[in-house]
Amino acid sequence: MIGDTVDQRVRMVDASGTITTIAGTGQIGSSGDGGPATAAELAGPGALALGSLGKIYVADTGDASAFSAFDDRLRLLTPSAPPAGSPPSIKTGGVVSASAFGQFTSVAPGSWIEIYGSNLASDSRSWAGSDFSGMNAPTSLDGTSVAIGGQSAFVDYISPGQINAQVPSNVVTGSQQVVVTASTGASAPYTVTVSSTEPGLFAPPSFIVGGNQYVGALFPDGATYVLPPGAVAGVTSRRAQPGDNITLYGVGFGAVVPNIPAGQVVQQQNSLASTFHLSFGQTQAAVSYAGLAPAAVGLYQFNVTVPNVPASDTVPLTFTLAGVPGTQALYIPVQ
Repeated sequence: MIGDTVDQRVRMVDASGTITTIAGTGQIGSSGDGGPATAAELAGPGALALGSLGKIYVADTGDASAFSAFDDRLRLLTPSAPPAGSPPSIKTGGVVSASAFGQFTSVAPGSWIEIYGSNLASDSRSWAGSDFSGMNAPTSLDGTSVAIGGQSAFVDYISPGQINAQVPSNVVTGSQQVVVTASTGASAPYTVTVSSTEPGLFAPPSFIVGGNQYVGALFPDGATYVLPPGAVAGVTSRRAQPGDNITLYGVGFGAVVPNIPAGQVVQQQNSLASTFHLSFGQTQAAVSYAGLAPAAVGLYQFNVTVPNVPASDTVPLTFTLAGVPGTQALYIPVQ
C-alpha cells in the first residue's frame, strides 16, 4: 500500500505489480466519511497501518499548502462486504440419517439427520449454550437454518459442507421438502420421505471390528464401552457379563409419554409410546428404562441388564419397536 501524499490517494500494489486506487478522489479535502473510500477526499495521506479483518488506518496529515484549512486526522478504511456468493446447494443423496445410528431411506420426526452439500453456511461450529432459548434448541446458527416440510428444524452443527439437524415433531409423514437457507440465499428444495419412526441404535463406524458392527453400549461409569478389550484404539473397553447393567442410545424411536417435542432439553423421565424389546442372540433382555435421555435433545436411552447367554465376542444384538424388527446388524461381546 502507498500513501500518495501529492495526489491525495491511497494506492494498492498487487502481486503482479498492478496499482489500484483504493481511497481518495485526487481532490484535497476531508469529506466522504461513511461512504465509498474512492469517493472520499483526503488531505495528504501519509503513514498507513493494517488493522484486523482487512482494515487500513490512514494518517491524513494535511497538505503543505493547506495546513491551516485541514486538521490532521486518522481515517479508517473498512473493506466492503464481499459480494453475495452462491446459494446453498444440497447434493444428490445429501440428506441422510445421523451416520452413527445407521443408514436409512427415510427420516422421522424428532430424529437427527445430516445434510451434505456446498455453501451451506459461512462458518463451522456446533451450537453453544448461548444459542438456546431457555430449554429450546436453536433453529438457526449464524444465519443458517433448515426447513423440513415447511417447519423449522433444530440446528446442532453447521459448516459449508455439512449441517446436523433435528427433524421437527410436527412434520407430516410422506414426501416432504428440505430447504437450507444461509446468508447467500435458499437452496433448491430437496425431497425426502418422512416416516413416523426410523429407529437406530448408536453404533459408530469406528466400532466396526473384524467386519462386525458393535453397538455403542456403555457401562455405568460412562467411560467404558462394551467392546472386546483393545478392539478400538484409544477407547476403554471390556466385555459384558450376565447381570451387568449397561446403557445404549438411539434416535428415531418416536413419541414418548409424557410428550416431549423435538428441540427441547429433556427435564423429566419418560417412556416410549411404542413397545420396545431388546435381545442378545435369542434371549430377551430386561429393559429398565426406554425413553428420551435426561438433559439431552432428541437422544433416546435404554438401560439394559445383560441376560445369561453363551460367551462370545459376536453375540447378535437385535431390537423390535412396536413389533417391527430394527434393520441394523449389531453385535456385543459377552464373557
